[in-house]
Amino acid sequence: MKPNARLLVVTGLGLALLGGAMAGVRLISVGETRPMSAHSHSAWQGNLNASLPPVLPYIPTYYGHVRPILEAKCTGCHTDGGIAPFSLTDSETSTSHARAVQLAVQSKRMPPWLPAGESPAFKDARVLTDEEIAILANWQWAGSPLGKLEDAAPVVAKAVQAKPDLSVDTGRDFSPDRNLTDEYRCFLIDPKLEKPRYITGYNIVPGDPSVVHHVILFSIQGVTIQEAKQREADSDARGGWTCFGGPNVGNQALRDAASDAAKTGDTTKAEDVLGYAGSWVPGSSAIQFPEGTGILLKPGTQLVMQVHYNLLAAKADKVLKDRTTAQFYLSPEGATLKRLGMAGAAASVEIPCAGTYPTDSSDPCNRDAAYKTVSKYQEPWLTKVLQSGLMATVCKHDLPVNGVNSNKVVTHCDFPVSRDLLAIGAQGHMHTRGLSVKLEINPNNPEKRIVALDIPHWDFHWQSAFYFEKPFKIFKGDTLRITCTYDNSSANQPWINGVQEKPRYIVWGESTQDEMCIGNIQGVRE
Repeated sequence: MKPNARLLVVTGLGLALLGGAMAGVRLISVGETRPMSAHSHSAWQGNLNASLPPVLPYIPTYYGHVRPILEAKCTGCHTDGGIAPFSLTDSETSTSHARAVQLAVQSKRMPPWLPAGESPAFKDARVLTDEEIAILANWQWAGSPLGKLEDAAPVVAKAVQAKPDLSVDTGRDFSPDRNLTDEYRCFLIDPKLEKPRYITGYNIVPGDPSVVHHVILFSIQGVTIQEAKQREADSDARGGWTCFGGPNVGNQALRDAASDAAKTGDTTKAEDVLGYAGSWVPGSSAIQFPEGTGILLKPGTQLVMQVHYNLLAAKADKVLKDRTTAQFYLSPEGATLKRLGMAGAAASVEIPCAGTYPTDSSDPCNRDAAYKTVSKYQEPWLTKVLQSGLMATVCKHDLPVNGVNSNKVVTHCDFPVSRDLLAIGAQGHMHTRGLSVKLEINPNNPEKRIVALDIPHWDFHWQSAFYFEKPFKIFKGDTLRITCTYDNSSANQPWINGVQEKPRYIVWGESTQDEMCIGNIQGVRE
């Protein structure tokens, strides 16, 4: 293989492995400090012109009709001390917010659930039926009547979780910085494993759910552990270290693993360098993997817990102290399970400003200016490779720098599946200019095409991993395609500290002001 050809493969595979290593991860974390509500402004507007729900032939009541819906689909976030702005756990709070609930569900911006379109059925879908939306709307129109307590619909009992085999936390109380609207913090945790164990399920419990927006757990080994220790030593004395995207460690090791994978086709080493061990977002419940499967933790493996703190709703008089806990269910010592693996894909990101491309390299809408910006905080090798256009070549894209460009950009890329997998879940990731993302298997073969994930209306703040109701097989040699659509118009620019950004040329980068296009499928290795 010629050197440039090998570099093409390594670049594309490296970004795909990054997606694979993050599989199942709530990659909301890639970003800078900024007002959350501003970044999600357009998505949170919802469809205010949506057709009104029908008038029902009966009057819904809180106890008879509304409470079961709120408990099943809303109170995971809308609870006392939760991250949502108000509670919906009792009759008083529910009736006082009935109008807000009606507008939110009618416009379908709540509950937050991104898969739609051609997506398959997913477990624990937070989706309201048309009838449930009509009930909530009619209840509010009727003045939010309570009804009779004795007529209350039965409350669905929540499953009681078994005692975990291992429980770890951040090791100390952490106080997020009130001067920030968001803070991303990573903590190194040693589970002290002396023998190989498989994670068969997990549950993550935020220490302070009023400010914890999401949690991601990574597994790391070898020199990456020393790198994490150095990160923490070089940070301030509050505990942990500041981190965007992933844990901000293991980049060189992952690059080396991608190079090896390009030669051998085996991505196991990359998954060991930076593995996924669990994640949580508001409303999440405990995760249990299919029987006989798990995520392998080798002896000496340590964990990095990344916590995203959102401080917009934090009460001024509240002392903020978080000590988030991760609970693991493990296989017995000596057990050999089928190891969960990943199939990842990533597409090149080159999003111009609308209109005529400027030739002045200092113009923010010039491509060179964009790469000069990301080079200040991104790995030099990655910036150099991407700026050379090699990733665009891998994805068979022309660089959109000549002539007149549009606001809308669609990018996609195909990657071969490296092993047989029983697919159990999928996830996509973009930043704030993303409009939609789709993951497909064998997109050009109508008889074998499978849509693993379709998110037609992207929202940076509610991305997640989604687990299939019916797992399906994908095979070595199948094609995994990721397609991302972006809007770089003036109206879709993010807001920073109350000021909306001006359009600029957007490239791949770790800040939320940059973009990414990553997708992955988590599955059981066959």
